[in-house]
Amino acid sequence: NQSILEVKNKELESMLHYREPMECFQMDEYRVDKSSTICINTNHYSVPEKYVGEFINAKLYSNKIVIYYKNEVICEHSRCYQMGEWILTLEHYLYTLEKKPGAISGSVALFQASDFMIRLYKDYFETSFKREFIELLIYCNEKSISHKELETCFIKLLKQGARSVNKDNLIYLIGSDKTIHLSPQSSNKENAAIIEGSLNIINEITKNANKLWN
Repeated sequence: NQSILEVKNKELESMLHYREPMECFQMDEYRVDKSSTICINTNHYSVPEKYVGEFINAKLYSNKIVIYYKNEVICEHSRCYQMGEWILTLEHYLYTLEKKPGAISGSVALFQASDFMIRLYKDYFETSFKREFIELLIYCNEKSISHKELETCFIKLLKQGARSVNKDNLIYLIGSDKTIHLSPQSSNKENAAIIEGSLNIINEITKNANKLWN
């Protein structure tokens, strides 16, 4: 003698609530190429160099791409809907740049970094301290210090009347003067291949970009 509405409400009471937020995305598997990128719809998105040759998963949302390795998020990019673009994150090439710091000058990886990082490099490190700039990035990457947090320390340093801005006083202000270096997790042969691939792609993209800008 129950109405349809009463039956429905009784069934709803016995149902479990969905615990996770509802998401709309496409999940695909990709293999990281020797340039430390994955190609999605003709666009290349960078991942940290240590994943070269590995299979990863990517969630493709309408506005972003979240990349996973063994169910852990390793990076995220804004989704690009143009064709044939290279979306690079400077921190993904730190091992290569530590070995070849001169490759950073004029690179698209630097050009695509935040405005603050570009100005910091050009105003204080470009002339004679390229390696120190890379070491600063390595330190921040190891300590999970964002560009915004680094910018806050930079502003604080200037307000304190510092005579110079360099790697050491920025690291000291962040909270430690210990220099961090990347530890390669693969063989020398594999490392050489990664460096060569990364340098080739950084240089090639930079050449193509310069043609467009000029």
